[in-house]
Amino acid sequence: KMSEKTTLYLQHSQIVQEINKRPGLIPIDIDLNNQQLVWFDIGDHQLTESYFFIPTDLLISKQEKPTLFTTEISVLTSDDILTNYIYPSGFIFHMGRCGSTLLSKALARSPNHLVISEAPPHYLIWEHLKGNWLKPIEFSQENLAIYRNLILAMGRKRVPDHQAHFIK
Repeated sequence: KMSEKTTLYLQHSQIVQEINKRPGLIPIDIDLNNQQLVWFDIGDHQLTESYFFIPTDLLISKQEKPTLFTTEISVLTSDDILTNYIYPSGFIFHMGRCGSTLLSKALARSPNHLVISEAPPHYLIWEHLKGNWLKPIEFSQENLAIYRNLILAMGRKRVPDHQAHFIK
């Protein structure tokens, strides 16, 4: 069924319009080969898995042909893409068998908590900023904005109950 999805490339002004229309539209992936950000409207889906996961039934049931949007990664340099976001309330740093999965799942049980666990955009952005791991990250206002705006764009308040945002 995922092969039946539609992917639309949007310019900066177009993604800003879509973000303002769709409270659930968040970045879900980074296509490093094409240097593009992939967006999907997850609606009010509560992310309760131990890792960032968009269920196939969500992709299929909301629309006959689900739509993914792609934009240049550079849209992250602009605050125009930020609307109705929650600053992170906490970060869960982890290593194997430390209890971080239990903690993130416990936090995600509350409808007041937006929990994003091990999301591909959160780690792929580092590969982008390091030029495919070939150079050190340049400390610049642009790179800081890219990372900050990615975190905030993914932490959009999709339902009125959301009051806290946790990242694992």
